[in-house]
This record gives sequence, C-alpha cells and structure tokens, in this order.
Amino acid sequence: MKKTGLLKKLKYLLEIKKLTKNKQMIDKLKSRKLWAAILGGVIVSLGDALGLTADATQWIVTIITGYIVGQGIADAGQGKKG
Repeated sequence: MKKTGLLKKLKYLLEIKKLTKNKQMIDKLKSRKLWAAILGGVIVSLGDALGLTADATQWIVTIITGYIVGQGIADAGQGKKG
C-alpha cells in the first residue's frame, strides 16, 4: 500500500516538472527578442524572393540587431534594479 502512495507522489512530481518545463518554453516563445531574431533570419533567407536588395536587407537586419541589443541592455538594467 505504501508503494502505491509513493508511486502516485512520484508521478505527481513528474507531471509538475513537465508543466514547469512547458511554461518555461511558452515564456521563451513570448520573447520579442526571439521573434525579432526569427524575423531577421526570414528576411535574410527570403530577401531576394521578397524583392529586397542586398543593401535593404542589410539595413533591416542592422535595425533588428540594434533592437535586440538595446532590449538586452534594457533587460540587464532591469535585473540590476530589482
């Protein structure tokens, strides 16, 4: 009887661990920096198909990179305040 209770507790703990991992992944997918990086990759990959010149593609990627770096600095500053 005790083994059954222990197994139930272990299964419960494993389910909590799975839910925690899923929540962390969902939180990561909400990151604007991640989506900006994905957008930059898509623009680089499909720039010619979208009719963008090499200069336009480079300009867009530079802006996206600046956003990611700037947001990273802002996030690091918030971490020091809190």
